[in-house]
Amino acid sequence: TEVTSDCRYVEDNYATKEDAKRAMDVYCHRLAKYIGAYTALMDGRLDAVVFTGGIGENAAMVRELSLGKLGVLGFEV
Repeated sequence: TEVTSDCRYVEDNYATKEDAKRAMDVYCHRLAKYIGAYTALMDGRLDAVVFTGGIGENAAMVRELSLGKLGVLGFEV
């Protein structure tokens, strides 16, 4: 967002601030797009998607929103 690059602000304000919602939606859309593209390059042979660092440890919303877009590929949180 124009306000901050802190993911906590975005997640905390997702439901109430349009800029936070847009930032999260764009981030998760792009993340899902890249995961899907790399899955296709691997002919669909993917055992797991592992989120590390702050996203893996603290950002359940990012994991849920991005992998939720990939349900057609069999991904689940």
